[in-house]
Amino acid sequence: AIGENKADVVEKMINGPIDTQVAASILQLHPDVTVYLDPKETGKGYGRTLMVALEEAAKRQNIHKLVSLVTEGNLPSEKLHESLGYRKAVGLEHAGYKFGRWLGVSWYEKDLLPFEDKPGDVFEPEGDLQ
Repeated sequence: AIGENKADVVEKMINGPIDTQVAASILQLHPDVTVYLDPKETGKGYGRTLMVALEEAAKRQNIHKLVSLVTEGNLPSEKLHESLGYRKAVGLEHAGYKFGRWLGVSWYEKDLLPFEDKPGDVFEPEGDLQ
């Protein structure tokens, strides 16, 4: 997507109806997890609490799989994901520049619901995550 309509095209790919011809729209079936904690608040169980709540909300929205991107060397995050049943699906070396050096990333995934021949409707809750 290029030009003035780039934002509209990207928004439709990500938020528009699921379309097997538009690969990005398929990602709606497998949202990615993003949880950041203040470094002063790590090790207190907040990350686990947030992840479990996020998984429960995703199940209520008929989401079958979550994926999460973890920066290489973030051992607490790796351990948290693994303890919650996520598995490392793929790793990418030198994926980004962070903390003054090139770092890799790992994609973790977790199946939340059984997979059926055809997925049910994915819906967005009204207001706060319900």
